[in-house]
Amino acid sequence: MRDTTIWARFVQPSALAWARDSAQGEAVAAAVAEAATTAARFAVALGPEAGTAEDFWRVLFRATYRAEFRVEKPGRENDILGVNRDHFAGLLPLALAAEGIVFEHDGEVLRPRLRAGRRSDLRREWRRKARLGKPYNLLRLLRASTTFEGAARYAAWKIERHTGVPVTLTPWKERHPVLAAPGVLWRVWRARRAL
Repeated sequence: MRDTTIWARFVQPSALAWARDSAQGEAVAAAVAEAATTAARFAVALGPEAGTAEDFWRVLFRATYRAEFRVEKPGRENDILGVNRDHFAGLLPLALAAEGIVFEHDGEVLRPRLRAGRRSDLRREWRRKARLGKPYNLLRLLRASTTFEGAARYAAWKIERHTGVPVTLTPWKERHPVLAAPGVLWRVWRARRAL
């Protein structure tokens, strides 16, 4: 998986609402499991030598936010972790075991044992993926802006929800969300800097 945005989304609690058949459901479950093991691998590579599951996930979420065009308020990862504390505490050991990463467990503190050089290899791999994060994210946003009716209204709502900065949509901006995006994002950035 090249897109860093996927891992952070699919380690959060989710459910499959519909599948055409059991094979399709199993394929989705396998993809979510792969996202969790990928996320866990990078969480322990980017995270501390030892810490709680929450410490490792926090580092991963912050790294993915930096790699993307995010409008999240600082500390958003704490909201996600706080609401789903038990989920994340249980997921990391399971994902590490599935990934074949040995770890020690002392109460809530985990101490992953990465092979010699593995941590630096994973960090190098992360830097390559992070460099592509913003371009991939931009392409995904551009595609989404033309995928469904009301995409501009949804984007405006999401930006306001995450930043607190209201976005006024004119008919032109709604018809041309891709062309309007730079100006909207510039105004949001300036408004946030003024706070």
